[in-house]
Amino acid sequence: MNKFNNEVSRILVVSTIGSLLFSVAGIFLGIISNSNMVLLDGLYVVISLVISSLSFYSHQL
Repeated sequence: MNKFNNEVSRILVVSTIGSLLFSVAGIFLGIISNSNMVLLDGLYVVISLVISSLSFYSHQL
């Protein structure tokens, strides 16, 4: 069971890091290109980042 928990933790960390990178890139590119749609997409990914972080936190409990 410990190996399974380590695998799940690794997947959640990768998901959280990926969400962070996509949100920063989306917000940055949205500001640079002056595109509200790209900016909104970047902000939407922030919600995914929060959910991934909460999933990681709850898995650690």
